[in-house]
Amino acid sequence: MQRRFLLVCLLICGLSALWGPSAVAFAQHAQQRLVPAQFTARPDSLGFNWDLHQYGHIQHGQNNTFGGAAVLTINGSSFRASSSMMKPDGSEYVISGVAGNVPVTRWVKIDPKNAVARYVEVISNPGPSPLTAQVVLKTSMGRSRLQSVVTESGGHAVAVLGKEDGGIVGYANPAQGNGQLSFLWDVASLRSKVKPAIRNESNHRFYLTYNVTVPPRKTVAILHGLAQRSLATIPDKKGLKALFKPFRSSNWTRDLPRDVRKALVNSGGLSFGGWDAVDALAALEALKVERGAFDILAAGEKTRLRGSATCAGLTIVTGYGDFRAKLEDVAAVVGGGRPNAKHSILLRDGQVFHGDLSLEDMQFTLNSGVLIDLDAESLDRLIMRESPADGRPPPGVFALLETIGGERLALAQGDQHRLAVVTPWGRRQIPWSEIIRLENTPDQLGYRIGVQDGSRLFAYLAADSITVNTLAFGPQTFAPGDIRSIVPATTNPDGQNTVGDLAVPHIALAGENLLIGQVDLQEITFLVSGQPIPVPTAQIRILRNTTDESDGPPTGAAAAVFEAELWDGGRLNGELAERTLPVRGTNSVYQVRARDVLEIHRPTPTVSESQRRTIAQRIRDLGSDEFRQREAASAALLELGHLTKAQINDALGQAPDPEVRRRLEKILADLPD
Repeated sequence: MQRRFLLVCLLICGLSALWGPSAVAFAQHAQQRLVPAQFTARPDSLGFNWDLHQYGHIQHGQNNTFGGAAVLTINGSSFRASSSMMKPDGSEYVISGVAGNVPVTRWVKIDPKNAVARYVEVISNPGPSPLTAQVVLKTSMGRSRLQSVVTESGGHAVAVLGKEDGGIVGYANPAQGNGQLSFLWDVASLRSKVKPAIRNESNHRFYLTYNVTVPPRKTVAILHGLAQRSLATIPDKKGLKALFKPFRSSNWTRDLPRDVRKALVNSGGLSFGGWDAVDALAALEALKVERGAFDILAAGEKTRLRGSATCAGLTIVTGYGDFRAKLEDVAAVVGGGRPNAKHSILLRDGQVFHGDLSLEDMQFTLNSGVLIDLDAESLDRLIMRESPADGRPPPGVFALLETIGGERLALAQGDQHRLAVVTPWGRRQIPWSEIIRLENTPDQLGYRIGVQDGSRLFAYLAADSITVNTLAFGPQTFAPGDIRSIVPATTNPDGQNTVGDLAVPHIALAGENLLIGQVDLQEITFLVSGQPIPVPTAQIRILRNTTDESDGPPTGAAAAVFEAELWDGGRLNGELAERTLPVRGTNSVYQVRARDVLEIHRPTPTVSESQRRTIAQRIRDLGSDEFRQREAASAALLELGHLTKAQINDALGQAPDPEVRRRLEKILADLPD
């Protein structure tokens, strides 16, 4: 063991000359608290085995599910390991080697609690020119072909992943009786701009292809993850999201070294508050009828008659009042002809009403000319033909309220009342006009709320009931448990906010909460080796919670550990003296426990006038006749970090000297992300 450790140390020393400083940082991280690897099968909390090969791929998994999973090649050359280390408890492996002439380090973490395996492929470029790398990862089934393959959002076209997709599910039918498991492969974050091409060979072999460019003497990293699961059926969209929850957690990459996190090319950072696109006519999907150019009279699973419907009028008596509709405004009618069916009207604008239905002289004329009289009690389903009016909200409507019972009511604009909510960090009054989304949580005890300023909050409604102004029935009062969601009336997706992408100060909190605002303190005090170090809050660019939560979050008086990146390039790591941070948001001040903070971002620095003068002088020095002065100016600007960015960008547009422009561009490129 001592001989092997000595060889590793010598390798790290030699890498400084061969790979450059960035790659050496990875190697140094990799050797911290590691021992020579032992490749023994490890069970997870579901009882499934993970048998890691010395080259980093999974050999068979449970019951020979795999015939090799996550097998790596780069530019057509297979990965070969030259050094294999692991953490003392065997939970994470660091396997270094080459694929062809490309240096690679594979970080493989077996997470028994969440029953997943995490891979980080770190690819280094030791040369002076950019390296183009085609990275291919192959997973083969060890037994029979899979029955089906779907994406994370439930789609069957897996070659190119969409915005709602970060992975695929290979479904093994348990009825085959051979013990083969289904598997999940997480291949990119939902917000990532880099997603692989996926090739599926007969539901038996799967290839991920990432095409990446590695700058000279730099590294890039690719993150992916695997899971084995026993699935009785292919889950619905909600079930698929639940399967991928371990990969979407804020803890998924938190324990990775900072240099590794920064090098990830297919990870979009912490994402919060994402919702599916709003489909105003989503209720039509439950009727299981494909619409077209004609009205369709449906009965049971197979009867579908095409033609034209007429009606003198439709009236439905709901719990909110009576509603009379014109047939041209209706997308579908459901009568009493289906077992356990509710009388319902689905309007083209997205509203859905349940109640006692009356149909006046309704008839259906088949395309063949046959005439059928319809009544509410015997009618199964009548689906009206498609129209340009489908999905268009009525004038003056800003949202649709969906009840637990599946009704949808249009909410009229002009109501200036505020919604009182209680968050884990304080109360907030939100004007109805500023709420862009409200959805109940699975336990139906609280809500995720999206606010116009960009905040995403988990909250409880403060009152026992709320009153809204509906378009069809006027003011209506609902108990919190009666509301499933309030969604925008438009069909555009609301999307997601990703931490770090926003141009305003924001704070990511535990439980997928995102607050738009900033810490309302002049200083934050770090405790570094017991020494208090006050730091002006305006000088903190990013604050990250780096607490090791492998044994659970801090409890009692235990403090969280944070890493701060300062605008001038400085860095701090330690506990915070403040156990609670006041956060000033839009019209509210929250009292946030420090341990609940995941990340704090301040996208714009505060630059003093003296600093501006210093930066301006250093920029002028880049054009000096003296080489040493130009070099010193470049070094000084880089040392000042992101404080220089705005002035450098301004200077780039004005500098006529090619040498000055080259140096300015290099400084910007070398600034940390």
